[in-house]
Amino acid sequence: MPDVALSDTERKVLSYVSRGVSKDTAVSKISTFFSLTTNDALGAINSLRKQGLVIESKGISGVTVYTTSPLKVKQAMLDQQVLTLLKEAEQGGRASGFKRKTYTTDVETGEVMDEERAKRKIHSGAQKKSRADLGFDLVE
Repeated sequence: MPDVALSDTERKVLSYVSRGVSKDTAVSKISTFFSLTTNDALGAINSLRKQGLVIESKGISGVTVYTTSPLKVKQAMLDQQVLTLLKEAEQGGRASGFKRKTYTTDVETGEVMDEERAKRKIHSGAQKKSRADLGFDLVE
């Protein structure tokens, strides 16, 4: 644990950074999330970096991110309410409500419809047996 006690703002920022945040957008995201001025957010990040609690690392995609030092930051130093809010924002109603639609074309009519509607139509069409036009006449 650091020699100096963390202020409330620093503790919140440390909790936010523990989830990982891009170095380029960290100040704007943190200031928006906590309704801070950009100078306050930048000051808190710099203070935490001087104490060695926040480090820079390269992500898998090559983006430089701020994250917490695994050796110096303990779970008790983080604000659990902030972590809960971040998890809810990532998995919340807006995020989980988004569903990507795929579209298909009806073979008979050429109508473009979403995949769910096409599946329903196929299942209801399976009950009704209809003759398909083969494009030529059968002679007996």
